[in-house]
Amino acid sequence: MKRNRYFSVYRHGILLPDDSIIYRQFIVIKNQYGDITQFTNLHKYIHSKRKNAAKSITDDGNKRFIYIANMLNYIFVDNRQKYNFECIADITFDAVQDFFNYYSVPDDQQKLRSRITLDKCLEAVTDFLLSLVKDRLSGCRLKLEDIVEEHYYLTRHGRRMPYYISNFNIHYTNKDNRILRDMPNSVFNFILGYCASYHINILMAITLSAFAGLRPSEACNVRQEISPLGRGIKITRQGNLIIDIEIDITREMPLRSDLRPVGKIKKERKAKVFPKFFNAFMQCYKLYCEDYLSKVKFEDAYCPLNVNTRGRAMTYQSYYTAFRKMIEELVPIMLKQNNVELQEYGQLLLEHNISPHIFRHWFSVRLALYGVEPAQLQTYRGDKSIESSLLYLSNKSELSKKYKSVNDIFFNSMMDFVTENTLQKGDGNDRN
Repeated sequence: MKRNRYFSVYRHGILLPDDSIIYRQFIVIKNQYGDITQFTNLHKYIHSKRKNAAKSITDDGNKRFIYIANMLNYIFVDNRQKYNFECIADITFDAVQDFFNYYSVPDDQQKLRSRITLDKCLEAVTDFLLSLVKDRLSGCRLKLEDIVEEHYYLTRHGRRMPYYISNFNIHYTNKDNRILRDMPNSVFNFILGYCASYHINILMAITLSAFAGLRPSEACNVRQEISPLGRGIKITRQGNLIIDIEIDITREMPLRSDLRPVGKIKKERKAKVFPKFFNAFMQCYKLYCEDYLSKVKFEDAYCPLNVNTRGRAMTYQSYYTAFRKMIEELVPIMLKQNNVELQEYGQLLLEHNISPHIFRHWFSVRLALYGVEPAQLQTYRGDKSIESSLLYLSNKSELSKKYKSVNDIFFNSMMDFVTENTLQKGDGNDRN
């Protein structure tokens, strides 16, 4: 059913004097045509949990705004006649609980959500309601004690500190909707070779994740070496020897003339290509620049590295769409291969999802097998905390059993796979 008016999220880019760009999100009301008819001030109640008032200037609220918009639409739009609330202060505990019941087990079984998503939604909505009630005090039908239950714990110094548990219930399903993450070397090699042959427009986005550990959205923010906004890639040579490859993602900057955001940089930094991947990275980089980038007219004012066929910086969404299209093509091809690992992985792809994040996972596994230290892995991955890196290192023994040993010969000959071990260019019948 088409809504006449509904809540939505508006993301606004702000260009700073230093040419960096930050984004702010707002809860707005749109009409049936998708036009904004009203801005609300509800954004002031949406925030992340933090121990102090200071926060990064790049914090735009992420998906918390989407969760709140979903909740508001359920209560005030889709079920307006049921609740008949006049304003935000009229919201009741039962109405919010009804939303969680719907959101966790929707009517359309194809939209079952993961436990991680549901936990994030619960946290975002709970924090939103707490901020709302604290701001309006007696004006809300909801009370603080309705939303959360207060508990206490003792610190190691014996100090009594409060923590809160949401009173809302959320239900998890047993549906297996996992994203397939593990990838053997043979499968990685096969996908990379196929990409270089038939989907070269996304080759560098994959390369940046696989050999420098960038998140897919961060890869979309990378600029060329010649960019007037600053060198996005810095390759340091000593004679014919490459001694360092640095990727500059220290700031989110506009990379398109329409100022459309290409993706979020979760950890602003100067990322490094892992030394053992230098040769593979440079082969992919050279192939991409010569066979694709040099033939596309990109926007000279920005010089993005990853560009679409129209010459504009590739957004994460368009990258994801192109990636999924490639994987759909690959599945039947993998099932026909003589390699058992490729056949098995092709079968897994019929049952599970795969996203571009898999290459960052592949990168992390290989570094763990190379024996990097926790702090070093954290730096290469661009993690804000060390917990994610420790997960790979603590499972190193299991990873060693699961994967073949990583060796330099594999990487030195990696791109030979494009012409020797996969489909030859022009073999269009097998791809369809």
